[in-house]
Amino acid sequence: MLEALWEMGEVTVREVTEHLRAGGADLAYTTVLTLMSRLAARGLLTRRRVGRADLYRAAVDRSGVEAALSREAIDRLLSAHGEVALAAFAARMREGHPEQLARLRALLEEPEE
Repeated sequence: MLEALWEMGEVTVREVTEHLRAGGADLAYTTVLTLMSRLAARGLLTRRRVGRADLYRAAVDRSGVEAALSREAIDRLLSAHGEVALAAFAARMREGHPEQLARLRALLEEPEE
């Protein structure tokens, strides 16, 4: 859905629904409305009222979405599993590529913004 918004710019739910259907998706208008409302609530879309219609626009680019989704996934993982998740991540990083481990160390040393 965000792909459509990045491509189309500022659009209505109906326009997105029609675009997705043209691409072969079998989605109801209400499903698209619900998804877009949730994305707006999460700050991934902006919503602006014009007359009786709401116009939506992507609030973040692809890298912003990746960062937001990564933060949410990490927060859920740490909230559910805490220390076990940290230990598993550390073990995985040690097993992975040395470049990734070096990058992680560098990121941990950077001052917070």
